[in-house]
Amino acid sequence: AGLLDAFQAVKSVSTAPVAKTGSNRNAAATTKVTLDGSSSSDDVYGGKITRYQWEQVSGPDVVLTGSDKAKATFSTPAAVRSDRQLVFQLTVTDDVGLSHSKQVVITVPVKGGGGGSFPVGLLGMLGLLGLCWFKRK
Repeated sequence: AGLLDAFQAVKSVSTAPVAKTGSNRNAAATTKVTLDGSSSSDDVYGGKITRYQWEQVSGPDVVLTGSDKAKATFSTPAAVRSDRQLVFQLTVTDDVGLSHSKQVVITVPVKGGGGGSFPVGLLGMLGLLGLCWFKRK
């Protein structure tokens, strides 16, 4: 009786940290993407974030590098016929064990279909056919 548990006292006035992941965004197929949680913050009582944990929640599996850091990276999958959405969640934990999570969505859109360029091989073949046609005349 009459003893104070300092840890519980600090924890009772402390607030949970705030995970910040940035805005949802698009990323081209087969590009490197950085997930950035470095602007996450803790309360005004001098608390600090001691743990970052990124995890993929949904979408085609990717290899997440640095999942225990403020910034994690991955390469987007190759494009397909429909947009692909990859959902990641950041959980930050502070020095008194309180935590907060937030998700971010990275969309890999399908490339537009009209007016694109010819494949280089096809262009070369057309050039050779044209050259042969002019030599015959």
